[in-house]
Amino acid sequence: MNAIANEFERAGVVTRLAELNPHMGRTALMKYAYLLQEVKGVPLGYDFILFNYGPYDAGVLTANNYAKHLGAVREVPEDLPGGMRKNRLERGPNAAELMEVAGEFVDANADAIQWVVDEFKSYNAGEMELIGTMVFADREAKAEGKTRSKGELLDIVLQIKFHYPRDKAEKLYDEVKPKGVFVAVRE
Repeated sequence: MNAIANEFERAGVVTRLAELNPHMGRTALMKYAYLLQEVKGVPLGYDFILFNYGPYDAGVLTANNYAKHLGAVREVPEDLPGGMRKNRLERGPNAAELMEVAGEFVDANADAIQWVVDEFKSYNAGEMELIGTMVFADREAKAEGKTRSKGELLDIVLQIKFHYPRDKAEKLYDEVKPKGVFVAVRE
């Protein structure tokens, strides 16, 4: 098993994600990091908890801030429909310099990083919140030695994310299940 990522390597992962998905905001970054670690086994060393917007570890934001401080990533304000705004992440002018330090770790996990972007870049922040919560609840079941049906998993998720309609949650579940993210769901 690889050693747990250091701060340069974590910032390098943030930078590579921003390069591959220049429309990614901080919520998507958080869920990408969660999926990389929990689904793909990338040794990022985070300790995710379930928080307001799904799986969360402040270390992901620290890595983002570190990448920004180094100039490897920058946040660009973006207007969204309905008058809302987000800060999307994009490659910064010093990305190549960071990759000189973090590139070996990032390259060793390139397939997983590409996978998370390819599979989830089309989902908005709210959908990523719901997907992350589904995977979190699934991983909790596995840790408890339990299995759950699709309906049982969605019941749990919708108790936590009660503002999401069940039909939307079912649709997302059906889209995400073939991606291999669930380990405790039984048919």
